[in-house]
Amino acid sequence: MNFLRGNKKGGYGIIEVLIGAAVVSISFFSISAVFQRSLQINRENTRALQAAFLLEEGIEAMRTIRDRGWTANIASIPVGATRFFYFDGDSWEVVTSTTVVDGITRSFSVANVYRDGTNDISETGTLDPDTRKIIVRILWERNGTTTSRSLTSLITNINND
Repeated sequence: MNFLRGNKKGGYGIIEVLIGAAVVSISFFSISAVFQRSLQINRENTRALQAAFLLEEGIEAMRTIRDRGWTANIASIPVGATRFFYFDGDSWEVVTSTTVVDGITRSFSVANVYRDGTNDISETGTLDPDTRKIIVRILWERNGTTTSRSLTSLITNINND
């Protein structure tokens, strides 16, 4: 009789080992999935942060271009036309062809600014030839879809040129 009981206890040991292995496997795959998701979120956040910096850099580039001459560099850009930035190593240039930085496309357009009777900015009124609205746009691929961001700022002809 003791011989039969020994066999029954041996069977329980195998089941315990199988259940333990299943628990360890499930835990391992769960930790692996959490780790992969955290890496994916980290990559997305890094790309979004990079895009935000490129947007801000675009506004700063437009200020640099403005400082080289309003009439030649800002007033000559057609209102509503899409243009792109290019840095040649020494200075920022406005170009008509697409430029891509680390998979991110950065473009901009300019819009007219109007002032009302109290000289406040408004949707209608008198055209202010010494102020332009700059809209910088960023496009990049994220999870198979195109993501875009934009930043708008006003620049003025501070040098009266």
